Amino acid sequence: MTLPIITANLKAMRSLFVDSGFSQLLGKHEPGAEKSLLIDFDRAIKTSQDIQHPIHDALKNAEQYILLQYLKTSITNIQVSIKRQLTEAADLPLSFNALDGD
Repeated sequence: MTLPIITANLKAMRSLFVDSGFSQLLGKHEPGAEKSLLIDFDRAIKTSQDIQHPIHDALKNAEQYILLQYLKTSITNIQVSIKRQLTEAADLPLSFNALDGD
């Protein structure tokens, strides 16, 4: 059940990015950056859908493990892009621990 939830969350975040106007704001601030972030979202969504096993089983399968690693990297890239680019474009200051989950 975890992977469908991850996929749904990624789709919702992508929709929020586009529908809220943040993608346009980012594109005006840094041309091309919005397309790059959308590509990151699309890759993460596709990868989460390509993982065929529950996470605990995927960890034991070499091909699925590579997909899990790629998914983690894609999600990290999204976080970094939002933290660095989008917050700057929207003039939203972040504290040093803004993404630590609190």
